[in-house]
Amino acid sequence: GKYPTMQFPKGGQVMGAGDYYPAVPIDSSSGWCGCPRCKALLDISQPIAENTPGAEFFNGRYSEYVWTFANAVAAEVRKTHPNKWVSTVAYARYFLPPQNVKLEPNLSVCVTKQVMLYAHPAAKKYFNDTLREWHKRVGELYIWEYYLNQYFSKFCAFPWITPHLIAGDIAFLKTVGVVGKFVETSPWKSRRGNMAEDLLPVYVTAKLLVDDSRSVDEILDEHYRLFYGPGAAPMKAFFEKMEATWLAHGEVFAHKASGQRRSWEIMCPPAKLKEFHEHIVKALALATDEPYATRVRLMNEAIYKPMEKHGLEYAERNKSRRSLPCPLLSVAPTIDGKLDDPAWKQAARTQPLVGMTMEKVEVDTIAWVGRDDKMLYVAFECPEPHMDKIVATHNKPDSLDVCLDDDVEVFVDVGRTRQQYYHFLINPNGTMADRAVGMGLDAHGIGWNSGAKVAVARAENGWTVELAIPMEAMKAAPKPGEVWGFNACRVRRGGVKDHHGQATCWSPTFGGFNTPDEFGALIMAQSDRSDSVGQTPQPVVELAFEDEIAGDSSRVSTGGRASAKLDRWRDGKPWDASCRVQGKSGFACAFDPAAKRYLTLNFPEDLGLSRGDFTVMFWFKTATEADQCLLASTTSAPFWLLGINTIKDRRLLRFMLATEPPTVAANTDAPPADGQWHHVAVTLDRGKLATLHVDGEPRDSVDISKHKGALKNSMTVGGPYHSFSGCMDTVQVYQGALTPAQVKALCQA
Repeated sequence: GKYPTMQFPKGGQVMGAGDYYPAVPIDSSSGWCGCPRCKALLDISQPIAENTPGAEFFNGRYSEYVWTFANAVAAEVRKTHPNKWVSTVAYARYFLPPQNVKLEPNLSVCVTKQVMLYAHPAAKKYFNDTLREWHKRVGELYIWEYYLNQYFSKFCAFPWITPHLIAGDIAFLKTVGVVGKFVETSPWKSRRGNMAEDLLPVYVTAKLLVDDSRSVDEILDEHYRLFYGPGAAPMKAFFEKMEATWLAHGEVFAHKASGQRRSWEIMCPPAKLKEFHEHIVKALALATDEPYATRVRLMNEAIYKPMEKHGLEYAERNKSRRSLPCPLLSVAPTIDGKLDDPAWKQAARTQPLVGMTMEKVEVDTIAWVGRDDKMLYVAFECPEPHMDKIVATHNKPDSLDVCLDDDVEVFVDVGRTRQQYYHFLINPNGTMADRAVGMGLDAHGIGWNSGAKVAVARAENGWTVELAIPMEAMKAAPKPGEVWGFNACRVRRGGVKDHHGQATCWSPTFGGFNTPDEFGALIMAQSDRSDSVGQTPQPVVELAFEDEIAGDSSRVSTGGRASAKLDRWRDGKPWDASCRVQGKSGFACAFDPAAKRYLTLNFPEDLGLSRGDFTVMFWFKTATEADQCLLASTTSAPFWLLGINTIKDRRLLRFMLATEPPTVAANTDAPPADGQWHHVAVTLDRGKLATLHVDGEPRDSVDISKHKGALKNSMTVGGPYHSFSGCMDTVQVYQGALTPAQVKALCQA
C-alpha cells in the first residue's frame, strides 16, 4: 500500500524481512488512510509551538497514527521473530514521539533532524529535547541528518560549513544513546552534490564518528595544513568566517524570510562577500605548488565563485521592490472571466510575472488590480501555448489540491502586517480555494470563506481569470495612501519540462509563494487612474524652507500632506528671521544648539507611514563634530532616531529603530564636519531592512524584520535632544522604500 493502515486483521503487516535493510519513512509522503480507525488517530489541527524549526515538517500531527501502526507491526514481529528489529523513520508530521503509545522494545527509530538550524538556540533545544524523549521510549535510536542546505535552493544559498556545530552535536548524540548516523547531502542534477562544499562537514563528521576523543580544532588544523599547504592560514580564515556568519545569524531561521534573502541580504551582503574574497586571494597567492594550488582553486571555483555570483545577482535583482497603485474604479467590472470590460483599462497592470528568483520565463502572464468601496478586483491573462496539456483535475471548492493543477494565486496582506494574509487559488475550471493565514483558524486557514466571485474563460492560446473579493470579508476599508502586501502568482504544469511545474510571480519571493516578507506593495491610490503612483517618486511631505520664519506661531509649508510646527524647549530661544539662510537650493533652516530649537511634523494616518515603508532624505551641513540629532520620531518605543554619535573614537552616522526591545542600528562613517552640503537618506522596508545612504550611495543596512509594530505618526527635525548644529535643506518624506538607484537619482537631481 501507499500508506500505513490499521485495516489489516492484526493491525500490521510485515512487507519484507531480512537481517539488513534500510530504514525509510513509513508513508513515502504519498497519502494517509481514510478509514475511521486511522482518521481518529490523525490530529491535523494540532497546534505547533511558536518558532518551531521547519514547523510544517518537524511536528507530531500524525504521530499517533504512524506510531500506532509501526508499533503493531513490531508487536507481530516480536511474536514470531523475538530477536529481530523493526525500524522506520521519525519523519514529516510524525517527527515527535507519540503521547499515547507505549512503543515495543524491538522498535528501532531513525530520527530526522537538521543540525544546520542549530545556530538558533531555540532550534537546537527543540531538536535535543525531542531526541531525549525518543531515547526514553525506544530500544535503539539512529539519526537521519540533513546536510541539505543547498538542495531546496538549487545551489543558490550561502554555503553551510559549520564544523564546530557538527562536533557539538555528535558529542550530544552520544549522551542520548544514538548508535548510528546517516547523512543526506544535497544532490544535484547528476545526483551528486557540490563535493567541495560537502568536504569539510562530511570530513569532520566521519573523523568524529570514528574517534570522538579528538578535538574538532585539532582535526581542522590538521586538515588545513595537509590539504592547503602554504595556503592553510587564509583558507582557515575563510571557513572560520563562514561558520561565524552562520552562528551570528541563527535568528534568520525564526522568521519566514526567503532562503536567498537570508543568504545574500541578511547573512552575506556584497560588503561581506569582499571579506571572503580577500581570504581566497591570499590563499591563491600562497599556494602556488601542487597539489595545493589545485585544491585552493577548487574552493575558489566551487565555493567562493558561486557565492559571488548568487550574492551579486540577488543584490542587482532586489534593487527594486515591486509596488503598484490600486486605483478606484469608476465602474465595477462584470465578473465573467473575459477581460473586455472597460474597468480593466482603469486598473493597474503588473509587469509580466517572472520566476521565483526574478528570471524571465517563456510566457508573459499579466495581472490587473483595482478596487471600489466594496470589492478588490484582480484579473489574470495567462498565455498558454499548450492548452491541450494544462492540468485541471480538481473541481471541489475550498480544497488546497487546487494547487496541484495549473493555477493562479492571489495574496493580500491588509495593512502589510507580513504575518497575516488572505490567499486565493483558482484553476482553469474556475475552482477556487480561499484561506486566511495566521489568523488563528485551522491549520491551513482553509475554514475561512471570503464569498469572492470568480470566473474563468478559456481560449485557444490561453485562459483568463476575473476575481472580486469583498472588502468586508477581509475586514478592510482602505484609505488613500494605505499600503497592503500583495502578490499575483501563477503555476504552469502542462507543457513545461519541470515535473514540479513552473512557478511565477509579480513580486519575486526567492522561495515559496507563502513568503509575506517578499510580497510587493499595493498602494491605495487617491484617484481612478492607475498611473496615480508614477515611476518618478514624488515626496508626500517636503520642507523646502522657502517661507519666511517670523516666530514660534508660524507654520512651515510641507506640501499639504502634513503639519509642521516651529518648536523649542522652554528655555530655548524664539524662532526668528535669522533661522532662514542661504541653502543648497533656495533657502535652508539654520539650527543653533544653544537656542534649543527644532521642528515637529505630524503626519496624517492616511499616509500609512506608521506601518508602511517610507524614505526620508535631506541635505545638511555642519562644522562641529559634537554628537547631535538630525531627525527623530520620539525616543521611547516605538521610536526611530537618526543622529551623529562618536563611539570608540569613531564618528558615526547612526539610524536606530525599536518598535520593541532590543534596539537595532545601522551605522556608517558620518559625513565630514567640513561645512559642505551632504545628502543623507534612510529607507525603511518594513519587515526587511533599514538602509543608510550618504551622498547618493548605500552605506549600511540593518535587519528590522522583528520590528513589525506601528511607529508614531510624527517626526522632529534638528532635535529635541542633542540639538543639531548646522543647516538643513529640502527635507523630504516618500511613501515606500526607494531603491538605491532612485535615492542616487534624487541626490544628483
